[in-house]
Parts: sequence; C-alpha cells; structure tokens
Amino acid sequence: VGAIIAYENALKIDDDPNTRLNLGTAYQGSTPPNLQKALDNYKKAVNMDPKLVDAYYYIGTVYEGLNQPPMAIQNYKLYLQKAASGPNAPAVKERLKILGVPVK
Repeated sequence: VGAIIAYENALKIDDDPNTRLNLGTAYQGSTPPNLQKALDNYKKAVNMDPKLVDAYYYIGTVYEGLNQPPMAIQNYKLYLQKAASGPNAPAVKERLKILGVPVK
C-alpha cells in the first residue's frame, strides 16, 4: 500500500510512463492484487511510451490472472515482436508454451 501511495503522489507531480508501469506492478503485487488497476496503469504506460515493451509482458500476466488467455497471448506476442531478446523474453516464451502456443 505504501508503494501505491508513493507512485500515485509522484504521478500528481509528473505523469510519466515509468511511474505508471511501477504503479501497475504495485497494484498487481498488492494483497489482494488489484488486477484491473494494474491493467489500466500498464495500458496507460504503453500508450504514453510504446517503446516501454515490458508493459506488454505485464499486461499479459494480468490477462492471465483475469482468465483471458487470448488477450494474454496477444500481449506476449507483442512483447516478442518488439523485444525478441529482451530481459523478459524467456518468461514470455514459457508463458506462451503454458498457454499452448508453439514458440521458436
């Protein structure tokens, strides 16, 4: 909860995509997770900065949590299209395999 408040306060000063991404992560990691708020912030982050490819990975994980595999797959594939060798690529490929999508 402390991180959520800190990020929300920071956004009042400067609404930037990295803080939005961090706020989404805080909502996703909260107890209980607030997946809808996490998703909203991840989407805002990627809309503000399309090069923030990690957002696609996190969006995919939220959609998995919301039991929406097609949307998760779509975002995981977007991540791989934009960052095939990015730091989350191994995790994305693993998630896709678990969801039944063949991965090279």
